[in-house]
Amino acid sequence: MMQDPLLTSVIEKRIRSHRRNTESIFQHLIEEYKARFKTIQDHYFGERVRDIVDVARRILGHLCPFERLKMAEVPHNSIILTQELVPTETVEANASLVSGFITAVGGITSHAAIIARAKGIPYVANVDIKGLKKVDLHSLIVDGSQGIVILNPTRATLKRYQEMQKSYQKSYKLLKSVAHLKGETIDGYEVRLFANLESPKEIDQLIKAGASGVGLFRSEYLFLSQQKFPTEEEQFCIYKKMVKALKGRPLVIRVFDLGGDKKIDLPLGHAHAKYFSDIGCEPNPALGC
Repeated sequence: MMQDPLLTSVIEKRIRSHRRNTESIFQHLIEEYKARFKTIQDHYFGERVRDIVDVARRILGHLCPFERLKMAEVPHNSIILTQELVPTETVEANASLVSGFITAVGGITSHAAIIARAKGIPYVANVDIKGLKKVDLHSLIVDGSQGIVILNPTRATLKRYQEMQKSYQKSYKLLKSVAHLKGETIDGYEVRLFANLESPKEIDQLIKAGASGVGLFRSEYLFLSQQKFPTEEEQFCIYKKMVKALKGRPLVIRVFDLGGDKKIDLPLGHAHAKYFSDIGCEPNPALGC
């Protein structure tokens, strides 16, 4: 985001013309971005503003350090009430500590919601958080499947939801027990589901979930995760282990596309540095221009 010449040039110009600090200029610019995204009719693309806000918060945190809630340190069985949830906070959340998320803004297509679902943490958005904080709360039920929050539930309601939880856990165990079976329709049509991977470590999770194979392995992450070039032998060994672990399932490896939006910093004198040192600055590298 900070490498976008359009954004950085505007920030520099406004600092000079308005004579205000970087934090203030950057904050106002992000508010303008948010206003533009609100005009987008497409709900999915409109939700991407959460990702911009997430990155902006992290940048402001470096410009002007502030104390924030650490998801990994919340008490057991916590329900998080917040104005909005951003992806980095959701990634940090420990599902054994966080029992639910309630936010004033957000949606089911936001990255934060997707991550929460993947972790099995109930999430309900568009709730009046300010009004909620005025209520004398003893307990809460966050029903992510229905998109509702139940305040101070009765014993009967608690019991009903506890039974629903048991039923869900039973269904989940059943699904795990048949994950190894082929996905077929009643008339015998096979439906195959492939996974996109960024790390070889995800192979075990893929197999347990019953995926048919790897539809795309992003090989550039072998380089980005280490900020160095794995040798030919190292790459061969990684791919060999993946093929063996997949036991005949298909594996599609994408040739790495370093450069553009995927930067790798190699030390001067490195054997491959010359191939990436003179790529230059392009207005839109994803479109090859």
